[in-house]
Order: sequence, then structure tokens, then C-alpha cells
Amino acid sequence: MIVWWPGRARPAVTHEPGHVIDLLPTFLELAGGTYPAQYNGNAIVPVEGRSLVPVLQSGARPSAIYGWEHEGNRALRQGDWKIVSRYPATWELYDMKADRLETRDLAKERSEKVAELTALYDAWARRTGVKPWAGRQTPVGREDNSIYKQ
Repeated sequence: MIVWWPGRARPAVTHEPGHVIDLLPTFLELAGGTYPAQYNGNAIVPVEGRSLVPVLQSGARPSAIYGWEHEGNRALRQGDWKIVSRYPATWELYDMKADRLETRDLAKERSEKVAELTALYDAWARRTGVKPWAGRQTPVGREDNSIYKQ
């Protein structure tokens, strides 16, 4: 991402991880806004991202944890460590500082790190409402939807 903000963002290249989910908290902080806890009387899941303002101003912030899931494929990154599972496979582990291209799976060598990150993933999935993948699904969540039958 390239940011240009004279007098507010320092000119630099950073290797600090960031994610698209960090944009909303960043814009809210810059605008002096807040994210609502509810809408029309309904609770809203809190935003997961964290402001990038500290990165823009000093180049660093405390390590973030990013989790994601799509059609059973899942991952979690904490600092330099990342676990990845392509559905329905088991977790793979990568040291992103030493292996940014994810070519060397360290899961067997560092099973304790896999267990630690798996626990973080499970907590993230519960908090954000991720449901276990049930295989092929249609946009309405049913395989028997006749519009998808050939």
C-alpha cells in the first residue's frame, strides 16, 4: 500500500504486516469516529482490524493476529508465523520472515507452534462466527438447490 500524507505519514518502507481489515479502524481513527456496538437494537460483531496509524507515524505497532477462512481453506498469521490449511488438509506452518514464499512447511518440526496458533485460530473462528465447512455449498447453503443442478 502506498500512502501519501504530508506532515502526518513518515516517508518510509515498512515490513509491518497489514490487512484490508485494518483500513476501517484506520479511517475511523483518522476521522475521530467510532464503530458502533449495535444497529437498530442488534449487536454488531466488533471490527477485527487494527488501526495502521501507528505504522504510518512511527513504522511499528504491536504484533497483529490475522485469521481468515474461505470455503474451508483457512489460515492465521501472528507475527512472523503463519498456519495454513487447504481444505480438507491439516495445518502447515511457515516462518514468514525466513520463508515469505511459503516453500518450507515446518509443521512436523514445530508441532508446539502449530498447537499454539491452532488455539488462536479456533478462538478467532468462534469470535467471528466461522462455521465448519461442509463441502460443496450453494450461495444459499444447500446442495439441493435446483437452480444449480445440471
